[in-house]
Amino acid sequence: MTAITWGTGGTLQGITSVEDYFTGSINYLYAQQNTSAKNPSNIQNLTRTINSTGTMSGSLTVPATFTGAANGNITVAAASYLTGVTWVAPTGGDTQPANEVIAVIDSARRLKVLELDTSKNPNNANYISVAFAMGASSGSNNGSITISFSGFPLDITVANNGDITYSGKAYLS
Repeated sequence: MTAITWGTGGTLQGITSVEDYFTGSINYLYAQQNTSAKNPSNIQNLTRTINSTGTMSGSLTVPATFTGAANGNITVAAASYLTGVTWVAPTGGDTQPANEVIAVIDSARRLKVLELDTSKNPNNANYISVAFAMGASSGSNNGSITISFSGFPLDITVANNGDITYSGKAYLS
């Protein structure tokens, strides 16, 4: 498990690891996307399947705006494609994603960086890929971000009333 300091408040609660952050962000965005009042155009940018083996697979592709700074750094922004989603970033902590789409992008980026670090990923797990594509040199929505995940391990909990909870299973150290 790779710990993350989540901070206080915010839409997502109880986040203690980067694996939880990714799973929580995916589940939240998926639930919002599948609420007709928040997605009246039925845009399906996120696909997600929970497999009987306790793993999650899917992808997210969203338009993004890439902006270059004078120092050479690149800023990436992605707007929500949904309507009326209430998202509150936590205060303090390691991250404050501006919206539910940025939360998925940020958590996937964090996971991929850790997957590439053999000291954090001694089993060489490769569940996440993150791709950035630029289609124009400037302007809003001048590119896209695609996050793919396959076989991402889950802890599945069934409550006494039958409700199922999915959280990210620790696979990084």
